[in-house]
Amino acid sequence: MSIVKAICAGLFLSTFAMSASAAETAPPAPIEQPKPAVVDARNLTEVVQVLFLANASQLDGVTLALERNPDEALQLFAEDMRRDHLWMQETLAAEAQRHGISLLRDDLTLTSQQVKKNVDVDFEALSQKSPEDFRAAFLRLTVYQHRKILKLYDQIERLNQDAGLKGRITIFRPLIAHEILTAEQL
Repeated sequence: MSIVKAICAGLFLSTFAMSASAAETAPPAPIEQPKPAVVDARNLTEVVQVLFLANASQLDGVTLALERNPDEALQLFAEDMRRDHLWMQETLAAEAQRHGISLLRDDLTLTSQQVKKNVDVDFEALSQKSPEDFRAAFLRLTVYQHRKILKLYDQIERLNQDAGLKGRITIFRPLIAHEILTAEQL
């Protein structure tokens, strides 16, 4: 073998080894995390859509809890939540209709679409929990989502001009606060 061929073969092997080594140590592609959604509390369309979507997510979580958890205390809590959130959902749908606000997926504001993605990620993570981990995960998610809703209620009460929506929030707030307290006690 000539010296030139030996050098070329050596360069080829070292380049191949370096690229294989780089491939082995390259970090995995990051998992895309949902972007936080910043709701404009002055925008009635956005607020009603976001509240409707967040409430729908709670109903999905409650349905999952009723299907997957045999714990009697959690079942009673989930039944109470279902009753409250079905009523809230009907109330929000009526509020949307009163203002001519569409709740169809194709008509959602960009922020409402982002909220939908975020709650879908939360629900998917909850649905993947093992039976042993489900109860605690459901309760943590309930508290987390309900606290976010209470913060949004605060913003709406400060910034939104719609008296009807503010009146509904005045009625919703104690239900949400009670559900937080109950979830924390369970």
